Amino acid sequence: MFGALKLHGPIITTVDENNMLSGVTKNPYSWGRKHNMIYIDNPVGAGFSHSQKYPETQEEVTDNLYEFLQQWYTLFPMYQSNDFYAFGESYAGKFVPSIVKRIHEQNMLDDVAISIPVVGMGMGDGWMSPYHNARYGNFLYQVGLVDENDLAYTLSLEKQTQDLIDAGQMYEAWESWNNEFGYFLNKMDCGYYYNIAICDYDPAEDNYEEFCNMESTREALHVGNLPFPDPGNVYFSMINVFMETGMHDIEFCLDNGYHTLIYNGNFDIICDHSGILDMIADMQWEGKADYDKASRSVYYYGSEVVGYLKQARNLDILLVKNAGHMVPLSQPPYAQQMLEDFTSGKM
Repeated sequence: MFGALKLHGPIITTVDENNMLSGVTKNPYSWGRKHNMIYIDNPVGAGFSHSQKYPETQEEVTDNLYEFLQQWYTLFPMYQSNDFYAFGESYAGKFVPSIVKRIHEQNMLDDVAISIPVVGMGMGDGWMSPYHNARYGNFLYQVGLVDENDLAYTLSLEKQTQDLIDAGQMYEAWESWNNEFGYFLNKMDCGYYYNIAICDYDPAEDNYEEFCNMESTREALHVGNLPFPDPGNVYFSMINVFMETGMHDIEFCLDNGYHTLIYNGNFDIICDHSGILDMIADMQWEGKADYDKASRSVYYYGSEVVGYLKQARNLDILLVKNAGHMVPLSQPPYAQQMLEDFTSGKM
């Protein structure tokens, strides 16, 4: 619902001069301008989605997503002739390649109920490989947000996190990651880890929750009296797999020809671009040699330089300038063009 109502849906919530919810307005930078969009409260336990059992593993999340898509195409078969792209941000950096892999595997079966026409995927500022994503010290030091003493300590915590991941101690790795996060945020005295240019969280960022709880919204969405957000805690139901990698699913999708876009804002902290590049450097896939020798190009919005693009085979890596963790929130027109260029083959 955040994506639909704050980032790139057909309408977005607005605020008044006191930063209070004032209604909604048509979004000129909607990703639905040239696409049919499905917004999914995922995993079960997020948003309006509900169950008596929340998922505890990535496989369970993928099971639910695949079942949802099968049922959706059953109800709306007219969309089965359209190309399907799976997109997601942040932790969905693991959800997206996992569902694309599952669709691929199921489409290969003779008895598949509905063959889903998946052709590509996109991950924005994705939490794809915590082993690589959880690297902050060098990035923060290079942009001047920590000093050399803080750098040394954060690097020691990152080594500890990586060692715990290697040992399969995922909960302990999550604790180590949290410790580092708390340390450098305290040193910076900036609690907003989605954009280095902003220190304090803007409460208007979550006013879509108030909109979702309006009676008129509930009626339009056919959700009855379901609470929003779901009162359960799916974050902690999945805490023991939080630090597991999704990198191998990305490798699988690349090797099977799926057009893949990985995009990042250069101001993001929690999934900073340098960590993404570290993951890509370690990925093993058929196009690795081509990627390693490829040169990146400038990406324009009209005549304006808005990012840098590196491409090899079916992989596109885009850095978006002056954008934080949610690229469409920071730079709506650039994000809209990015999506349309990607799916149309113009990128």
